[in-house]
Amino acid sequence: MSLHADELAWRLRGQQLLHGVSVKVPAGGMLGVIGPNGSGKSSLLKLLAGLAKPDSGEVSLDGVALSQWRRRPLARRLAVVEQHAHTEAAINVQDVVRLGRSPHRALLEPSSATDAAIVDAALRQVGMAQHHRRPWHSLSGGERQRTQIARALAQQPSELLLDEPTNHLDIQHQLALLALLRQLPTTCVVALHDLNLAARFFDRLVLLDQGRVLAEGTPEQVLTPSLIEQAYGVRAVVGRSAATGGLRVEYLG
Repeated sequence: MSLHADELAWRLRGQQLLHGVSVKVPAGGMLGVIGPNGSGKSSLLKLLAGLAKPDSGEVSLDGVALSQWRRRPLARRLAVVEQHAHTEAAINVQDVVRLGRSPHRALLEPSSATDAAIVDAALRQVGMAQHHRRPWHSLSGGERQRTQIARALAQQPSELLLDEPTNHLDIQHQLALLALLRQLPTTCVVALHDLNLAARFFDRLVLLDQGRVLAEGTPEQVLTPSLIEQAYGVRAVVGRSAATGGLRVEYLG
């Protein structure tokens, strides 16, 4: 059954961020959340992750409301990568990724050989294995992003939520990350800006505009010239790439 949102409404500091948003995340699939700045993408991911409570509506996992899940079992199921991660602690890359194993160990239980192998594999998956001893504060924005993704992978979740994970990455690492997500036996929900990446890698898309669902469906159903103009205020041509045959969006201004 995986992750469902039903009629979510949420107000923060006097501003209504979401208005009756309902989303069904396909189990094992890739759902992209798109929309202009301020459309509610990050707000929706916060509620889906249980990091905030809606004013009305409900988020459920396998048919059980998130509020009914105990913290540790939920952390074993669901991992989150937010846009910005800050810490004052003097920790290195490997320390950060080890945090992903916390839900799988009892309090004060030391890391096992299995934990170490999972951490090493996660670092290799995001291309950070050679940087495992580097201090967190020495990393670039893209390296921090990849480290946080490795931490989430080390958690071994069945549902993975990522808020703008490609923002600080160069083109090579953007493509590598999304290709990796497609290979995982994991339900992925990803907020992103790039419509061509959304068209290329995602099974389904949700287009948000001013806190409401404007459209939901396959990339072909959602990425239409009329919906793009309505949400983003720009004219676009949508066709097929001569190189890949995939859907491609070109902006006209």
